[in-house]
Amino acid sequence: MKPEEYLKACFGLEGKVAVVIGGTGELCGAMAEGLAGAGAEVVLVGRSREKADARLARIAAAGGRGWFHSADAGSRAELEALRDAVLQRSGRIDIVVNGAGINSATPFVRSHYPVDDGRQAIFGMSNGGVAVLRLLFRHPEAFQTYIAGSPAIYHNDRAVLADEAAFSAQIRTGNLQLKLLITTAANEQYRGNDPKLLAADGRFVDNAAELAARLAPLNPATFKVVYTSFADETHKSASLPALSRALTFALKPD
Repeated sequence: MKPEEYLKACFGLEGKVAVVIGGTGELCGAMAEGLAGAGAEVVLVGRSREKADARLARIAAAGGRGWFHSADAGSRAELEALRDAVLQRSGRIDIVVNGAGINSATPFVRSHYPVDDGRQAIFGMSNGGVAVLRLLFRHPEAFQTYIAGSPAIYHNDRAVLADEAAFSAQIRTGNLQLKLLITTAANEQYRGNDPKLLAADGRFVDNAAELAARLAPLNPATFKVVYTSFADETHKSASLPALSRALTFALKPD
């Protein structure tokens, strides 16, 4: 048996149907091409027919088969309709890749409890704090309250700040009602005179304080910015004080 025949016998997906949720994106689109290359019929699930058509053309050019189904992965009803459509058209579902570009518990929570779309908050610490700032800068409409605890702004040469100017311009002229809390721990930045330690320090406190100072005056009527530094706390011990302050900040009526 030739090597390619052996691999096909072991790993071939002939006759299988693979549903790739998020298949119109880059990562899952590449996965879909791989599944199609192994013989599976792929169903690209997303919201952009244009992106799907481009990916399906590449799959067809390589000898694969697939089709597109438009669906919002955050909607239970649309996912159920997807299931029914695949079973009706392809007759079976053997593989599901769930790679939609959403990272939210909201659809699950919404199916069990009331959700106030006008009062949603996001909280993150350290690298998570950077993720909060990036989301705020790029998609400020996603939440109403943003809490960045000890954000590691120094990472990747302060790359998160690349979006600050565009966000600031939007806030100056926009009418989104937003709140931002930035916290730090007083002892998570080196304050001595050792040149080596100074060079290695991430300026956790100063970077955060300077960012808050730049953002606070942008549009106080629509964008509330609060900065807090916890005395006698370190980067490791700041999580609980930050979370406690975050709950008050997010839930207390203005």
